[in-house]
Amino acid sequence: MAIPILIMFGTQEHPFHIHKMAEKIVVNPITGKLQLITNLRVRKNVEIAIGSIKPPASHPASWADLGIAGAWEFSDGSTETVILEMPLPLDINRSEDVVVDIAWSSPSTSGNCVWQLEYLFRGDDEDISVSADDTLTQTVAPSTTANGLVTTSFTIPAADISDTDKLLILRLQRLGGDANDTLGDVAYLTAMNFNYISNKLGDSV
Repeated sequence: MAIPILIMFGTQEHPFHIHKMAEKIVVNPITGKLQLITNLRVRKNVEIAIGSIKPPASHPASWADLGIAGAWEFSDGSTETVILEMPLPLDINRSEDVVVDIAWSSPSTSGNCVWQLEYLFRGDDEDISVSADDTLTQTVAPSTTANGLVTTSFTIPAADISDTDKLLILRLQRLGGDANDTLGDVAYLTAMNFNYISNKLGDSV
């Protein structure tokens, strides 16, 4: 049986007490396993490697040199797309919203860019060829600096994440032909990040 233990950090001269830690950390004295209980919450970030972002067969964005590196280039006046799949972190709190951030830029310093994110959560034995759970759209102004970095966030509600989901599939599009997309130039995608709340160390074994 796991026994709650109060854990303290610091030195004798400068002790650091974690209030109510006995409610948050449980140590099994026989196995030595440490369990992080749900009321201790931390925010975590997973960087989605640019190399794992792929162009689909239909309406793909194109890879372009940008500065000392590269980026996915989305044309003006048309809809272009990148896709990716990622496993859900084992320590994710499934009762909290998650956020997908995209880092992008453009030579344009005026107008707006319309970004659309479709997402689909799947677990074992679930069809991955179905339509998205939902679609999120953001209409965002570029930086006032040419090719200046802009971060745009898409919030995915916790209600769409089930206890059995293991995989997140994303499709990101620039709706360059949309009436609200007035950027008048290309847009470059340089990075994506997945932000979530953790309330445990991982799945217990």
